[in-house]
Amino acid sequence: MIISISKDKTTVLKGIAIVFMILHHCLIKEFYAEPPALLSTFPALRMQIGMKICVGIYTFIIGYGFWYCQSYSPKYVWEHIWKLLKQYWIVLFLMIVPISICGGYFIGGGKLLIYNMFGLQCQYNLGNWYIYFYGYALLVLPLLKRGMLHDGIWRLIVAIVVFGGLATLFSSSSILSNCFRYSQVLAVGLYCAKTQVLSRWSKKITLKYVWIVLGLLAVVFRCGISGIKGFTTDTLAVPLVVITICFLFQGKENTCTFRILTQLGKCSTYMWFIHCIFFSVATRGVFQDMPIWINSVPIVFVIVTLISYAIAAMLIKSEKLLIKLKTTSFEERL
Repeated sequence: MIISISKDKTTVLKGIAIVFMILHHCLIKEFYAEPPALLSTFPALRMQIGMKICVGIYTFIIGYGFWYCQSYSPKYVWEHIWKLLKQYWIVLFLMIVPISICGGYFIGGGKLLIYNMFGLQCQYNLGNWYIYFYGYALLVLPLLKRGMLHDGIWRLIVAIVVFGGLATLFSSSSILSNCFRYSQVLAVGLYCAKTQVLSRWSKKITLKYVWIVLGLLAVVFRCGISGIKGFTTDTLAVPLVVITICFLFQGKENTCTFRILTQLGKCSTYMWFIHCIFFSVATRGVFQDMPIWINSVPIVFVIVTLISYAIAAMLIKSEKLLIKLKTTSFEERL
């Protein structure tokens, strides 16, 4: 049986990744007014580091999907960047700015807000840095893809070494180091799509429990070592986690778990920005003073996940409704 990384499975992967991301932030003790003692323990710290594999999963999916892109153009770049910016700005101006004003943080006015609008600073949303990385990725992916056109794993190795070296060299700049570090994962995603190496492995290793062990080992490895200098261990851990998840959900499309993760995956971009409201500098103080904010990791995780999903689903439905009304109005004018 060959396991494919299909579109429906990438949606599930996004659903799992957003759960990992929320858990990652729930495990950071600085985000609590009175941090639970649990968060000062070694296992909690290592799990918090390991759950950041979520960013690697999203980045791998971008690289993997871009291999099949046949219509790259300036319009393609603009449409994709605008789609992400639009979703972030909706959350920023409808939710984050009003909440920050209520909490007394909205100080400094427009300059700080403009930086935050494009992810260059993160006081209003600690997850907004992916905006500038996504824009960078759309520009560098065609070059990476061209480099991967010819056979040979050495091209992937060269890409990882070059980008890892650049990330190390520019470690003092968070923007450049983030871009170069995750470029390694983009390259891995492209390579896996080109060679279908993960699917070929799944044909050779057919026992489910072997993949479960390999996936768990990959997560444990990521918990133990997030990277060395500018090199990220996501280049090894993410592909194993991705193919393990795809293997486990092969033929499970009608299960409740698959449907739940699919819904989370469809809402994952909005959830990325919405859940950060509970943890970002400008807004977290408002929630920490509320009765619902209990200094318990499991309770906070459940509350943040449910609220983020509910708001994200509502925003997506509102977008679809507006598009439908706009289309109907246009047809009536014709």
